[in-house]
Amino acid sequence: MSWLGLFFVGTFTGLLAGIFGLGGGFLLIPLLSFWGIPVAEAAGTSLIAVWFSAIAGSALNWFKDTFDIGKSFQIALLGIPAAQLGVVVSDLFPDRLLKLIFAVLLLAMIYFMNLQQQLGTPAQDLQLEPTPAPLPAGVSGQKFYWWQYASIGAVSGFMSGVFGIGGGLIMVPLQLGFLAETLESAVANSLGAMVAIAASGLFGHAWRGEVLWIPGLCLGAGSLFGAPLGSYILPLLNSNFVTTAFRLLLLVLSLYMVRVSWVGGLG
Repeated sequence: MSWLGLFFVGTFTGLLAGIFGLGGGFLLIPLLSFWGIPVAEAAGTSLIAVWFSAIAGSALNWFKDTFDIGKSFQIALLGIPAAQLGVVVSDLFPDRLLKLIFAVLLLAMIYFMNLQQQLGTPAQDLQLEPTPAPLPAGVSGQKFYWWQYASIGAVSGFMSGVFGIGGGLIMVPLQLGFLAETLESAVANSLGAMVAIAASGLFGHAWRGEVLWIPGLCLGAGSLFGAPLGSYILPLLNSNFVTTAFRLLLLVLSLYMVRVSWVGGLG
């Protein structure tokens, strides 16, 4: 694909990053796999775009006063070392198995989002409104502790290192389901934590020579444009529409990765 084509792909994934609180790696990994790039290299390359998306989205959230640096720091606290562990683990498994595990991960995220509804969080709790400050309490009024946010960061950081995703794929549903965050605050927290977590994973993959720099920078440049646009659009969208679209996107990508792992790769 041409540099311009990669730029537009980065713009699209950055747009989704701003809307869903994701780094875009969940979409870039299947795309890069489609072009025949092994998962380890795809992970390292996608983290460039993930990092750029996180920086751009967090900067806009800062100016909108929806960025809680305390919660983002708590999530990143264990996410940074966990990302390094994930990079090491990614080299221990065959590419085909990693693709299958990634597909299962996408399906698991749909389950966690459905679990959030089954736990009884009212629909109005998902309205796009700022998280109460200054305590890390969700919309339910419950108090949550730093280690609960840090635990989410550890899981998402590990997955970031293994698969090259920013971790928002995990952070957003878990915050909605177990920390009673609003959708907008969960997205903002995730993007903030991703700045540090993605940088950690990128460093690990770069150290192992698993980063395609030119394609990654083209993707990252596009994400710098798309991520702020997505963050701007998010408050204008109906939260039920956003979460439903999120689930459908996860399902489609999961089925695609199952197919790729089943046939042993494309290209």
